[in-house]
Amino acid sequence: MDGSQRRYVSAAAVSPRTSGRAPLDLVAELPASFHYNEETSVLSIHTNSGGSPTTHEIEVIRRDHGIVMFGRPYVTVAGFFLRHTGE
Repeated sequence: MDGSQRRYVSAAAVSPRTSGRAPLDLVAELPASFHYNEETSVLSIHTNSGGSPTTHEIEVIRRDHGIVMFGRPYVTVAGFFLRHTGE
């Protein structure tokens, strides 16, 4: 991606259950948010600028894990650049 590397957040992460609002209503209000409807296989996106998605380059990333440590609360990992994990 060129330019800003701002990440898009799922409308579900905003906790629609506590606000009592539908995910699509939240997407309509929140720039850089999205909602994926599994039943209809439709992805709804509110771009970070509010412009048309056709004017943006959007990279979809679905990663499993980069480095996973269990039972170790204080670990420093230095010198790694992780990309495309789970492939």
